[in-house]
Amino acid sequence: MNPEHYIHPLDYICGLKYYLTMKKLKCTYIVSSKNFIVEELIDWDNLGFSTEDGNYIVLRITKRNIDTFQALRIISSKISIPEKNIHILGLKDRDSTAIQYAFINKYLVNNIGDLSINDKNIIVEPIGYTRIKPRKKHLTGNKFALIINEPREYNRAKQIMTAITEKGLPSYYGYQRFGIKRPNTHILGKYIILRRTDLFAKELLRSIYPLESIQSIINRRLGIYDKLYYEKIFSHNKNPEKALKTLSNMLNNLYIDAYSSYLYNLLLNKVIDFYGWNKLTTRYPMPGCINSEKYYKDLLVKENITYDELIKYTKCWYREGLFKPINPSIKIENNRLYISFILEKGYYATIIMRELFKENLLFTQTLS
Repeated sequence: MNPEHYIHPLDYICGLKYYLTMKKLKCTYIVSSKNFIVEELIDWDNLGFSTEDGNYIVLRITKRNIDTFQALRIISSKISIPEKNIHILGLKDRDSTAIQYAFINKYLVNNIGDLSINDKNIIVEPIGYTRIKPRKKHLTGNKFALIINEPREYNRAKQIMTAITEKGLPSYYGYQRFGIKRPNTHILGKYIILRRTDLFAKELLRSIYPLESIQSIINRRLGIYDKLYYEKIFSHNKNPEKALKTLSNMLNNLYIDAYSSYLYNLLLNKVIDFYGWNKLTTRYPMPGCINSEKYYKDLLVKENITYDELIKYTKCWYREGLFKPINPSIKIENNRLYISFILEKGYYATIIMRELFKENLLFTQTLS
C-alpha cells in the first residue's frame, strides 16, 4: 500500500514509505518496557558455551528503559573495565525489557562475583563461559513479544500477521536506528561524510525535536550540556574534529551506519515504486559496496552527496529486500493479547509493529 501521505510521523524522517495493508489494530500501542520484550538468540554451541570454564565470561543483561550504551557504561563503571573490552552482539531498544548478552575476557576479571548487578533498570548475571571470542555471526536472531491490552483485536491482529507471514515486509531499518526522541543519527552521519563539522555540531547541540523532554529542550537553548551525555563529551572538547572522532569511536560509527540505513530505506522505496512488492525478494547492496553506485546514484543526487564521498566512509554488506517473521504466535492470556515472533538478526520488530498499528504506534513522550 502506498499511502497518499506519510501515515506515521516518523515515516518521512526515516524514509519509510510503504505498508502491506490498509488494516490496523484499533487501539493505541505505547511502546514500553511493560509491553515490549526482546531476547537475543545466541549460537551457544559454536561459541563452546560451558558453565564450568572457558576464555570469556558470559553476562546475561536484563535491562529496562535504558539503551545498550548506557548499560555498558554502568557495567564498565561497576567492574572498572573499559567499555571496549565488554563485547556485545547487538543494540537493543531502550523502551523495552531486553535480555542480551555480554562477553568479557576472564583474565580481565579478578572476582567473577563482582560482575553481578541488581539495580532498578539493569540486572547483570554471570551465567557461564565461552571457548572463543563472540562474533556478530553468533547472534542468530531475536525473539520478540508484544503485549496488548485489547483482546478484542485478536481477529484483526491474526489477519494482519497472516498477511505479513505470507507476503513479507520490506526490510526497512526501523525507527530506533535513527533515534526516537531525536531522529537524527542519519543526518549526523551525512554531515560526517560531507566533512561539515560545523553542521554536525549545530545538529547535535542545538537542534530540538518535539519528543525530547522539556528540560532537554531548555538545556539546548541555554547551551547547557552537562546532563546530555554525548553532547557533553562533544562540547567539552575544544577541537571539533577531535571531538567528532571521539564520539564516532565511542558509538562504533553509529552515525555513518545510520545514514547508510536511511539510503537503503530510500532504495527499497524506489524498488517498490518501479517493480512492486515481488522485486523485494532480492539481496541489495548497502551504499558502501563497490557496485552499489547504479542503485543509489539518483538518490545521491537528491541528497547532494557524491558516490566518491560516500564510499570513503561506508561499509559493504548485502541485505535481503524482504523479511518474514519466524514462528509467529497470537494468543489471549489474562485478558491481554500476546503477539510473539522471531526475526533473524538485522531485522526490526518496529517494522512489524508499524504494520500492525500504523499511526497508533506511539513511543514514550510521543505527542498525539
